[in-house]
Amino acid sequence: MQTWLSTFFKVDMSGAIASLVILGAGYGVGFRPIFDARSERRALHQHLEASRQLAAQHRVDEQRIETALADVRARISGAIHLSDRAQANHTISLITELAQNTGLIVESSTASETIDNELHAIVPILLSGKGGFLATTRFIHALVEQYPDVNVRSFQIATNPAAAGETPEFHLELAWYVLPERDK
Repeated sequence: MQTWLSTFFKVDMSGAIASLVILGAGYGVGFRPIFDARSERRALHQHLEASRQLAAQHRVDEQRIETALADVRARISGAIHLSDRAQANHTISLITELAQNTGLIVESSTASETIDNELHAIVPILLSGKGGFLATTRFIHALVEQYPDVNVRSFQIATNPAAAGETPEFHLELAWYVLPERDK
């Protein structure tokens, strides 16, 4: 019985080992690549999703940058272009004409000595005459709209209370920004 059992055990053992080798080879050649492919596919799908989210974020960033760029371009196009101070007489005559068109009576308009800075120069313009508060504010409003390179530094409107019905006097100090004088 021992011979029969030992012979049977040897045969069964050999068959069991051969079955295990065949099963291992089948797993290594058949099933394992399928499982690895699924794992790789899952990883690639996760990478694809992360890439899509990154691309969406880049599109949002690109739109934000485009908006900021459009704002900068708009500011540049609306930037004040400074004139040459040689045009002072012409500019003063245009400002005087604007003042008269808004109801002011200009009696004096003069330019003072130019103040040079590194990036610009300032030509002080003194304007005085007769006109009330409403006409003066209309002039200032029109001046700011039409001449962005001219600022109002100060204004004064005065009237004599003893002289009823007399038109008030105005005094305006304007600052006209021009190109600085470069060393030649």
